[in-house]
Amino acid sequence: TDESHKRISEAIQSMWKQNLGLNVSLENAEFQVTLDRRQRGEFDVARAGWVGDYADPLTFLEIFASYSDLNDSSYNNPEFDELIAASMQEVDSDARLEILKEAETILVRDMPMMPVYHYVKTMAKKPYVDNVILPNNRYPILYDVTLNTLE
Repeated sequence: TDESHKRISEAIQSMWKQNLGLNVSLENAEFQVTLDRRQRGEFDVARAGWVGDYADPLTFLEIFASYSDLNDSSYNNPEFDELIAASMQEVDSDARLEILKEAETILVRDMPMMPVYHYVKTMAKKPYVDNVILPNNRYPILYDVTLNTLE
């Protein structure tokens, strides 16, 4: 029921009508209702979002493994699943990333989702502020921030 999600849906609806000739009706539902319907597969197209839980490609790719409880799209590709499993067994980090890259290539080819946008964050830090930890998947960590004296 968030107004920004409504505007995004309306924009997609308009683009599909204009560019593909598709007439699409929209349904706005409370968040929990939407989650329940997605899990039961009661949709043709549904909006979803994900923010990585940890800094690794697997946090996004594993969602689409056939066994994942988060795989509301019911995507099922045995080759993709095998690559995800292999990545979890691979100890060499470079080889593991190559496996995940191959899995991502399959996912992009099969396209069980339609990426619309991604979240960004902009931060500024003065040069005299030290010990700010800037994780790529969450807000800055400010536990041991120190200020240097200016000269």
